[in-house]
Amino acid sequence: MTVFHHHQHIDKDGRVLSAQCLDLPTRLPAPPGPEALAAAGRVYWQCLRAFGAPLLQIREAQDGGVAITAAGLTLLVFAPPLTVGSVALRYPIRHGWAVHPDHRCQGHLEMGVAPDAVTLTVAEYYPRLPGRIYALTQSPLHVHIARNYLQRLAREVAAWVPTS
Repeated sequence: MTVFHHHQHIDKDGRVLSAQCLDLPTRLPAPPGPEALAAAGRVYWQCLRAFGAPLLQIREAQDGGVAITAAGLTLLVFAPPLTVGSVALRYPIRHGWAVHPDHRCQGHLEMGVAPDAVTLTVAEYYPRLPGRIYALTQSPLHVHIARNYLQRLAREVAAWVPTS
């Protein structure tokens, strides 16, 4: 059985940590490798497209960076992803309307694949919205998207487990 875990913390200065995790029903025999991590990133952007259509537009640059726009307003821009060890893909947050102007180029979105779980984390992010408003608006949307994404990723990861 898969179990969804969620943790969020907003510092008094507005910095957000939002972490979601879904336990895998079958343990992976080995770390996922770069191709699987790249697939984890693609699956996230596909889930976001499906959730946000037609309001959100997700544009992926040739270098791997991503921009999220709505009605011509750039909400978030991510730098090309970085591989973190053999278990995570990290998209640094660069700028956009949703980022506090004093904290551009801080924070990241990270997708992880561990032997027993898949994860999605937003860390070191300073939203433009004040903490209480963020907690009532942007945060629940992120958690909803995270749950759907992690469930889909867990199904895809199950295909990576060799059958006996």
